[in-house]
Amino acid sequence: MTDAFRETRAVGIGTPLPRVDSPLKVTGRAPYAAEFPIPGIHHGVIVSGLIAKVRVTGIDRILFSGQPVALVLAETVEAARFAASLIDVSHEAEPHDIEFEASLAETFMPRAKRARYHRPKNHGDADAAFTDAAMRHEGRHRLAKEHHNPMEMHASTVDWHGEGSFTVYDSGW
Repeated sequence: MTDAFRETRAVGIGTPLPRVDSPLKVTGRAPYAAEFPIPGIHHGVIVSGLIAKVRVTGIDRILFSGQPVALVLAETVEAARFAASLIDVSHEAEPHDIEFEASLAETFMPRAKRARYHRPKNHGDADAAFTDAAMRHEGRHRLAKEHHNPMEMHASTVDWHGEGSFTVYDSGW
């Protein structure tokens, strides 16, 4: 990509941006978040809730399936995974909605809006365009919460320097 192209193209939502780390990642030379060699590092494994909505006794409330409820730390990844597998989260299931529309009444609204947020401008009449379209497709589409073959595992490595100072290497998940 030339510098002239980089300077003149619009950048925004939906605009493809080059991944500067891509060549390193696909050749195996990129340092992934879980690969930073830190002496005395401990590994963490998250224990997640398995049901959509429950009350966990003594910890907190689970609001969605897969929500983290505990973190296990150990000297090795294997030990952390094994210890996490031993945790049995006691819970009482509660009624829940799994349909998006049924949960709209529970939408979180922040007390204060961000000062820099501006709603996008309306660019036409979506309903009329859909009605007048020569071809239409309606349906429900569901996506998995994770892609089946990520280049990098979901990970964060935190290097504690003491006195409240630390460095975080994160995979961006």
